[in-house]
This record gives sequence, C-alpha cells and structure tokens, in this order.
Amino acid sequence: MLARAVLNKELAAMQDDLLRMSSLVQTAVERAMQAFLALDSEIAEQVISDDAEINRLRFAVEDVCLLTLATQQPAARDLRVVLATINIASELERMGDHATGIAKLAMRVQDDRLAPFPPGLQQMGDLGITMLRRVMNAFLARDAQQAYGVADDDEIMDAQYQAVFHKLVAQLRADKLTTDYVLALLFAAHNLERIGDRIVNICERVIFASSGQLKELDEGERNL
Repeated sequence: MLARAVLNKELAAMQDDLLRMSSLVQTAVERAMQAFLALDSEIAEQVISDDAEINRLRFAVEDVCLLTLATQQPAARDLRVVLATINIASELERMGDHATGIAKLAMRVQDDRLAPFPPGLQQMGDLGITMLRRVMNAFLARDAQQAYGVADDDEIMDAQYQAVFHKLVAQLRADKLTTDYVLALLFAAHNLERIGDRIVNICERVIFASSGQLKELDEGERNL
C-alpha cells in the first residue's frame, strides 16, 4: 500500500507539471498571435522570455518520470502513462519553440504596421489552442475516442494553412504586400501548422496510455 501511495504521488506530480506546461504553451501561442497581430515587440519579447519556464518544466517532468521508472517500476497502465508523459512533455516543449518562432517573426516586421493581417492565420492560432486544450483533457480522462476526435481537427488546420499560403502568394504576386512581410506570415503559418502536427503526436500518446495501442494517426487511420 505504501508503494502504491508513493507511485500515485509521483504520477500526480507528473500530471501537475504537464498541465502547467500545457497552460504556459497555450498562453505563449495566444500572446505570440497577439504580438503578430499588433506587431507589438514588448509582447513578443515576453513570449521569448517565458519559453525558459516551459523548457524547465519539460526537464522537471522527465526527471520525475525517470525517477519513477527506476524506483517504482510501474507496470501495465501506469507504465504507459509514465512513458506517454515523457513524450507529451517533449511535444509541449517543441510547441513552445514554435510559439517563440512566431514571436520572433513579429519582431522582424515592425515596419509593416499598416499591412493587413490574414484572418485565416488567426483562425489557425485559435484552432491550435482549442486542439491543445482538448487533447490535454483527453489525457486527463485517458479518453482515446476524444483523442481521435482532436486528431481529426488537424485536417482543418492543414486546410486553413493551404488557404493562407495560397492567398499570401497571390497577394505577393499582386504587389499588395512586401516580400518580407509575406515570408514572415508564411513562416508563422508554418509554425502553427506544426503545432497541429505535434498535437496529433500527443493524441497518439493519449491513445497509447489509455488502450495500449501505439500507432501513427495518419488520415486514413483517424477516420476508421
């Protein structure tokens, strides 16, 4: 009973740090999009600065996971949860990097304050935040079906990315936007699209933790 109590305490600590990471990543994406929309270098700098805490939490999560594996030797579902937690922390840390990338791009185009901001880009950001919130809820509930549903939404993210890409290229060809600004928007859109991909990776780990199935969620698999 004592060993079980210790394991439960360590699992709870992992989960708390993972949720803290997720909250920080959501905030980072929201602020990065705000910084780009307003071309606000102060907000962008805050996103870049705050990324250090996301990185710290990733290593804190990994430390607890490794300690648990070494000292508690979890089995079955507990083992799957620990292994999934390590992978999810890594994905969240990379998502923080993507948000930082968007913030840095916002700082590069400060002279384009009068240029239009494509609504499709904001939609991508909003969808990414929603997907992240939902996949973390799925992880807490160990709900594989909810994870499949979140993964399906990545198709919407990909379609939005393609729409933004083609519209920006058309505006560049029509000389309606500067090359630097268009490139910054395209790279920002790419970062958001990659956030969607990483959320799908988290979906795979949620499914593994809850069911023991470890498989790649390609488009065909999601629709089964």
